[in-house]
Amino acid sequence: MFPRMVTFYGDPSDPYIWERDSATPDDPDDDLVFQIDKETRKIFGEETYSEPLFPTNLHIGDEVITFWVGTVTIVGSKRMSVMGKNVNTWIARTEGYTMYYEKKTGIWLGGTAAWWEDDTLCSYTIHLVSTNVPL
Repeated sequence: MFPRMVTFYGDPSDPYIWERDSATPDDPDDDLVFQIDKETRKIFGEETYSEPLFPTNLHIGDEVITFWVGTVTIVGSKRMSVMGKNVNTWIARTEGYTMYYEKKTGIWLGGTAAWWEDDTLCSYTIHLVSTNVPL
């Protein structure tokens, strides 16, 4: 299981924010940093979304193009407990991945992945343990 920390920062007057995603919080070299367009929520200058931040105006059946896993489809919703709070989430799926996004903020709360490497089935579970955005 991989704990994640997602932090957003920047000047409120700028048209973008910075997003820091720590998939392994104890290793700063493993951090991903994206510049996010505030209006579109896409990676600045790109046509894709970062996995840690999705749009919030989604519906079941919508497709979202992400930076790492490509196109994911919103397949349902679920209420779940994250960081001690009960939140409403979107369920996003693509081959090998299931991800959960908080509906109000669009923050990636966690998910699972599974894939084959030769004859070995590999998998992981990831979950949010810290963010500076109120859920």
